[in-house]
Amino acid sequence: MPTWPASIARGRRFASPHLLLLILVWHLGVSLSYSLTLPILEGEDESLHFDYVRFLIREQRLPRGSDDTGESHQPPLSYFLIALFTFWVPDQTRPELNDFWAYDTFRPGVDNKNLYLHSPAEAFPYTDTTLAVRLGRLFSTVCGLGVVIGVFATTRVAFPERPGLALGAAAFTASLPAFLASVSGISNDPLGACLGASLIYLTTRGVQHRFTLRDTWLIGVLGGLLLINKITTAFVLLPTGWALLSVQPERRPAKRHLIAASLPLIGLPLLWVMRNYLVYGQPVSAEVNKVLQFSLEAWPATAWQLWSGFERFWIHFGVGQISATPTVYLGLAGVTVMSVMGLGRWWRLASAAERKIIGLWLAYVGLAMLGMTFAAAMHRFGPLPRVFFFPVLPALAPMLVLGWLALDPQTEQHDLRNAGLIGLAMSALAGYALFGILRPAFTAPRLSPATEWPVPPFASPVQFGEAVELIGAQVEPQRVARGDEVTVTLCWRAFGPTPNQLIEFVHLIAPDQLKIGERQTYPGLGRLPSRYWSAGDRFCDVVHLRVTAWAGGPARLPVLVGFFSRGQGTLPATVNQHTLDGVSVGEVSIAAQTPPDLQMLTPWPATFGAEIELLGYQLLPPTAPDTEYQLRLFWRALSPPTLDYTVFVHWLTEPTGGLLAQSDAMPRQSLYPTSAWEVGEIVVDDHLLPLPTSSSGPTRFEIGLYDLNSGQRLPPAGGSVANLAVVLTGPTLPTLQNP
Repeated sequence: MPTWPASIARGRRFASPHLLLLILVWHLGVSLSYSLTLPILEGEDESLHFDYVRFLIREQRLPRGSDDTGESHQPPLSYFLIALFTFWVPDQTRPELNDFWAYDTFRPGVDNKNLYLHSPAEAFPYTDTTLAVRLGRLFSTVCGLGVVIGVFATTRVAFPERPGLALGAAAFTASLPAFLASVSGISNDPLGACLGASLIYLTTRGVQHRFTLRDTWLIGVLGGLLLINKITTAFVLLPTGWALLSVQPERRPAKRHLIAASLPLIGLPLLWVMRNYLVYGQPVSAEVNKVLQFSLEAWPATAWQLWSGFERFWIHFGVGQISATPTVYLGLAGVTVMSVMGLGRWWRLASAAERKIIGLWLAYVGLAMLGMTFAAAMHRFGPLPRVFFFPVLPALAPMLVLGWLALDPQTEQHDLRNAGLIGLAMSALAGYALFGILRPAFTAPRLSPATEWPVPPFASPVQFGEAVELIGAQVEPQRVARGDEVTVTLCWRAFGPTPNQLIEFVHLIAPDQLKIGERQTYPGLGRLPSRYWSAGDRFCDVVHLRVTAWAGGPARLPVLVGFFSRGQGTLPATVNQHTLDGVSVGEVSIAAQTPPDLQMLTPWPATFGAEIELLGYQLLPPTAPDTEYQLRLFWRALSPPTLDYTVFVHWLTEPTGGLLAQSDAMPRQSLYPTSAWEVGEIVVDDHLLPLPTSSSGPTRFEIGLYDLNSGQRLPPAGGSVANLAVVLTGPTLPTLQNP
């Protein structure tokens, strides 16, 4: 059996082409899987790019800023080529916009990540707009294959004795989730990445072996095509131009090489530039100038923006609102740091020729990084690596892989093995991103008939109109503070499709009907619109409800749910044919916004059972005739109260005990029952007592707690106690009261 190094030596003759073919087949399969999983127009800015294509087909001219295509400032090459693929397909059945798209944008998960409401009509066999988008995406997929080949070829020509490095770089690119997302949608970025890969390959080969006249001519052609495809990728030409000027060309004089490169580089974009002068009076549109000026004013990027760019280089979908968990990104940051450390170790041992190649690649990556920092402030979701880093993947991918391989002391002997491990790890990452992030974000949350409800069902379902019934619900947590979230799980059963799109609402309601927590969403968190329901559909929504500021705490408030449509209003709710004013699925306790003021407290300690303590009271006299006294009681929970006790306040005359006024209510006017109290929490409880009109002399208050159902009082201890109540000294009333 041959040794491992001998196997590698023999494998250099045949491993690369066969394994490259395997990588390309893998990339084609997984990129098509990404493309088919991603609903139409859900790629990054895909709807805007698709509008450009359809404008070319419909109007047979280039769009201007006034045409409102969203990407009218872009050069036309990619859009023209995609139009050639799709001009014969109609575009008349676009999906509806999701009004609640990108709720809490940076939260990983499935809550309204879809920009559109997608219908079953988009499924195979494809027709109309769906077919046009799917066909246009095939162009991007082909460009993605070109990038993978370019990465392999560039690395192979730079390090001909290390086929494992080339295969590892190709495998890395083929499985990079964000790159797969980029080549799974319609835009001008896939072609830009393919053209950039071709330029870097020709430049690397020229630095290694000197440029031929054909090379320089091809560089000029590719550079010209790059300029009429996407302006922001023009930075790739700078290191290439430096290499052309610094490397002695092969055989022919440098002047001829310069002419060969310059003619197509200038000539191809010339018509585009002339057209812009005729339309805008300048080489590019005013929008491009505004964006550039804004980027310069906002530079440099913040640390958060750069971190966001790092995340979006590895895994992101949609317009950046679909992401992995922070733990995943921290892990990816760790392996990236390991690669940088390994590359530094390799650099110390590298030859001058190898350092020259890496120096060239670093120039490409450095310019990409610089461009991304300028563009970072333009984007709500962070900078766009697909614009800057994906065109330089033939430089970036081999350096990352080289750094990882260099961590093995016997790296050159183990290149193929270690490259295979990198390929397997990246394949696992691509699979996780597809099945763990992308697919759930767009898959309708239907439960099978055999699946048990994840929450306890109600004794009787709540029916909303003739459309849907609420089977069960759960509210967590039971206690929150301002800024916290309430998670409401709602399980529904649909009766069938509705003529209008229904909107589901979840509200946390204060006593004055103020909404201190409010969410609206299409059913299924945007993934199962009611217009596309089937009879018997079972699904559950997990709705996050953020609590806003409210000065009325503490309180226990209801969580109300329901449906409405813009055409019908609120759907009536019924249970067993009884109409409900509102459907409460639970209650949430809200802590006080500010701690109670104890400075004016009159101490009067007493305990009731082993559960509740009376700290004292404050008596606020009437502010005007014909008003009332306000008795403010200060309670504290000694242990979790077992029942919802009612507080009674009896205002009595001295010494006869005649009743002047009374107040019986659960604490805080029934807003905060004792069962909601936390141990140690101080609760301020106000009771209003009307001013007597005929009594005079000294008075007292008797205060206590009782169970409303049984009428049994909670026995007090401490202070002045009578009739199972705490006795407080009341005000002395004047002889004449409100004549």
